[in-house]
Amino acid sequence: MNKDTQYTCLTVSSVPHKCVLPYGVEYINVVVTDASVEALHKAKLKAIEKVKTPYFFFQDPADDLPNIY
Repeated sequence: MNKDTQYTCLTVSSVPHKCVLPYGVEYINVVVTDASVEALHKAKLKAIEKVKTPYFFFQDPADDLPNIY
């Protein structure tokens, strides 16, 4: 993480996923093989615990970020 990084993009997916993000955005992917509601909730909490930036957001791994960057 560099000093300009303000945001973290989080994804929860069934397989490892990479995301192309603009400068200043960290990326964390948590892989969950159990699709139960409880497992997904735990995975999201696990992802949030890894955030080191002031702000974060969840991104659906099947959707690209808008091209406004």
